[in-house]
Amino acid sequence: MAGVYYLKNENYIEGQLGMEFKPFEMISLRAGASINGNAEMNFSAGLGIKYNDMSLDYSYSPGAVPGDTHRIGINAVSFGAEDKKEESGETKAIREPAQNFTEYMKSGDYYFRAKKYSQAVKFYERINVLYWKDLDSMKDNEKSSFYQRVGLCYYNLRDNRNSAQYFEKALFFSPDNEVLKYWLKLVKQ
Repeated sequence: MAGVYYLKNENYIEGQLGMEFKPFEMISLRAGASINGNAEMNFSAGLGIKYNDMSLDYSYSPGAVPGDTHRIGINAVSFGAEDKKEESGETKAIREPAQNFTEYMKSGDYYFRAKKYSQAVKFYERINVLYWKDLDSMKDNEKSSFYQRVGLCYYNLRDNRNSAQYFEKALFFSPDNEVLKYWLKLVKQ
């Protein structure tokens, strides 16, 4: 995995390189390095464990300015069973644009699980605008899960303002959720 990004207004460039090693079917070991335009090099390492539709990810990045960073991610959200024989969500999303609430949700969830957060946000935000009545008719725990996923997308896109907004909505529908309280506190720092 490799990537380069350039922020024109900030005149900032950074290159990244990473690798993933799977010693077992459900365990992933990850390592990465990045270098910016000032020749500052950063490293990161991580571990992922996946079982069925649940995953637990941990990463560590030493840093001089913000200090050492430890990140833990838990993904255990699913809206019903998916047929494994169906074509992949990406193929279907590219071939046919989403036509209804369920298709938008499936497309957003596919990109969320694939960690393509900017793509997932596009589908989730369309649900907010076009299918708010369908969203409103969901059970409270489903609404909370939806808003939590949107908040996590924005968090991973480093947009703490929108992330906090969606974590607050999720917390409204699940006020005793300690994980949500932690995420909300984290993005409001």
